[in-house]
Amino acid sequence: MHKLRAVFRAPNQAAEVLSRLREGNADYVARGGTTLRTSINLEALEQTDPIAAVVMCSDMHAVPEQVFGLSPGELCVMQTAANYVGEGEVAGAALACAHGVELVIVLGHSPCQIAAACEETDEGAFGAAFRELRLSREELCCNGTSLLHPEVQIAQTHASRMAEILRRDLGLDSEIIVVAAYLHGPTGEVEFL
Repeated sequence: MHKLRAVFRAPNQAAEVLSRLREGNADYVARGGTTLRTSINLEALEQTDPIAAVVMCSDMHAVPEQVFGLSPGELCVMQTAANYVGEGEVAGAALACAHGVELVIVLGHSPCQIAAACEETDEGAFGAAFRELRLSREELCCNGTSLLHPEVQIAQTHASRMAEILRRDLGLDSEIIVVAAYLHGPTGEVEFL
């Protein structure tokens, strides 16, 4: 069992990690977005602390470590319906931060089966996630935003809203960076919002 610690890596580590993730994603995109990483960083498998945390949708058909050019174990991954951030995700992110993570990414995508279901059915088991998706859509429409690519724009707005909720609910100091991002499915490119 690992002892929790509230010690953070060197200052500005989050910026370096974000840079590493962007470079890893550029490499992933350059390889066509579908090539599996064949080399495993054995050192990363032995490390106990991930370098970043990712909240992503449970129907996203991507392996986040591959998307960012990392090895298994280098990310703390939390998958939820429509990358919804509730108490469990806040607790998971807080635990990752207690283990030294200084960067948390809320990663949206489209098409999202859960977002599509939000349009077609009552809330049911997805209650809170559906309400948040509808609020994201309403936020776009109320701002007078022209929805040229509604699935993409709603997913981006929703990821940004969930990142803001996570940032607020973590209540941590400014050493922790919470960012929203969007995964472009066809290319594998991650756009940081």
